[in-house]
Amino acid sequence: MFIDSHAHLDGPDFDADRAQVLERARQAGVTDIVQIGYNRETIQRGMELFRDNPAIHFSVGLHPHDSMDWTPALEAWIEERSEQPRVVAIGEVGLDWFRDYAPRETQIHCFRRMIRLARRRGLPLVVHSRAAEEDTLQVLEEEQAGHVGGVMHCYAYGLEAAARLKAMNFLVGFPCSVTYPKRNQREIIEGLQVEQMLLETDSPFLPPQAQRGQRNESAFVVEAAKVIAQVKGLSLEDVARITTRNARELFRLGLPEERVLAYPIRRSLYLNLTNRCTADCVFCTRLTKPVVKGHNLALRREQEADAAEMVAAIQAQGGAGAWEEFVFCGYGEPIMRLDVLKEVAAWLKAGGAKVRLNTNGHGDLWHKRPVAAELAGLVDVVSISLNADNAAQYTALVKPAWGERSFQAMLDFARDAARVVPEVVFSVVDDGTLDLAACKALAEAHGAVFRVRILDETG
Repeated sequence: MFIDSHAHLDGPDFDADRAQVLERARQAGVTDIVQIGYNRETIQRGMELFRDNPAIHFSVGLHPHDSMDWTPALEAWIEERSEQPRVVAIGEVGLDWFRDYAPRETQIHCFRRMIRLARRRGLPLVVHSRAAEEDTLQVLEEEQAGHVGGVMHCYAYGLEAAARLKAMNFLVGFPCSVTYPKRNQREIIEGLQVEQMLLETDSPFLPPQAQRGQRNESAFVVEAAKVIAQVKGLSLEDVARITTRNARELFRLGLPEERVLAYPIRRSLYLNLTNRCTADCVFCTRLTKPVVKGHNLALRREQEADAAEMVAAIQAQGGAGAWEEFVFCGYGEPIMRLDVLKEVAAWLKAGGAKVRLNTNGHGDLWHKRPVAAELAGLVDVVSISLNADNAAQYTALVKPAWGERSFQAMLDFARDAARVVPEVVFSVVDDGTLDLAACKALAEAHGAVFRVRILDETG
């Protein structure tokens, strides 16, 4: 399912077939559309046209091109409209030094007023910025826009600007122009996580490459998603799921309560046995936001599945033959539920599946016995979070339940696993403080492959 986070469906381009446009969007999997109002006329017309359509949400604001129209009375009128049902944002607002249809000082004044309005209303911002990178960022920072966050629509800046936006709780919106060969944004997309992205069309503008010269419409948001999926090495379903969650969180559209036991990423199916863990890593969001690639893996202890339920969850996702590999990995330590792990792994292996276990290596301490030998014939790859090359640094980063002795226990588990499992991997998250050469040497000394991971990237 997709969300078109930025569209102008009130315009005359859609007068002849607006109902058909919305139906094509629905058939393409677009569940929600944010209709952008950027002056008095578009705000009023959009609200009238889509008053009875719950799939259409509204953003209200004053575009930089219209900033000369700002008056206290117009701001009050926009604020009043922002209190209407299904208004989810203030925008589009911002700065445009490319067209310069209004004096720059006027644009900046209006932009500041709109940010303050967003903060009063507690609504996120939809920001238009063209050829005005530093000034836009500076105004957002000075006005403390991070209190409400938002999205930089039709993103055209670089990774440094995206990092500053992320620090202010801003996402970046990619429209169908990412399909244009002469507007290559692939390096920017490659350098960002999908968790910072929204999909948009800006329809009727910026149609995808295959429809150049024609009107854009919300159904085509899928074309932007396809490019992002290709660049990031994800499936189209991954991009749809992640960006939809991003939009639903930003615009407070609500998220379904779900109990996730088996969740797909790329061509792997991950198995969520528990949210419990024997560590409290400083970089882990297990207790604050246990979401990975759009999947909410929060799992209370009473929600943990037995082996039969796990098998049923796998079968619901296509069964043992449907995926390249099955990975025991959630926002918890799967080896804490060793009996269930072994029973499910045996079922998977009987079906010819490849099985990987992601673990912190504390299984011996938890079960009070060496456990690696019990994985023989059940697991093809054991990936262990090494995280450091010495006990002191490891303990500071991982905060394991057994203190510094956990580091040696993890190494012992790895050594034992290497005797019975075809492949053992030691992984670290490179945060700039680690001695990667020492970590690699430690991995090789224990018969393990060494891998450097990117924080919050899975697969």
